[in-house]
Amino acid sequence: MRIADATAASSASGQGAAGSIIVSGSRVTLAAGGRLDATTAADGAGGRIDVTASESIDIVGTGAASLATGVLTRTAGAGAAGDIALSAPSVNIVDGGIVSASSDAEASGAAGSVRVRAGRFAIAGPAPSRVESSTGGTGSGGDVSIVATDVTIGAGGLVAASSSGAGVAGQVTIVAADALRIFGGCLLYTSD
Repeated sequence: MRIADATAASSASGQGAAGSIIVSGSRVTLAAGGRLDATTAADGAGGRIDVTASESIDIVGTGAASLATGVLTRTAGAGAAGDIALSAPSVNIVDGGIVSASSDAEASGAAGSVRVRAGRFAIAGPAPSRVESSTGGTGSGGDVSIVATDVTIGAGGLVAASSSGAGVAGQVTIVAADALRIFGGCLLYTSD
């Protein structure tokens, strides 16, 4: 399955919760600005996004006007953003790809968590690529968890849990059964 220059979206604009986005296949590729996007701007909870592949998940590059390719959940209201889960033998996020669960500056809802389960996980540039949960408002940030046999965070890669507002940042957990390589990449926890 390949999603390029297109968005699959779910949103909540009232008290009801948004629906989930569930994607499965042998190889799942997001490229050229392709996105899975679940948002809430009100009291209703945002939808979760689950991506499962029997071979690989690849999130690669940017699209027109440098629109990042990615998997995103976000809240701009009181409802919590949805969680993100990726599971595959190989998960690659490169050249500007993003996986992001966020709570905006004006939001009181919590950011979602991000969970990756993989045999091999790799994140790298050259364009900045990131896996993150962040909050800019009063809502709490979510946790970021990567569990894999082999983890590589290369130059231009960022794994982060952060807060730039009153909300408390989540935690970053990485479990690598065989190897953890960080060269030019960054693990980050920040809370203002």
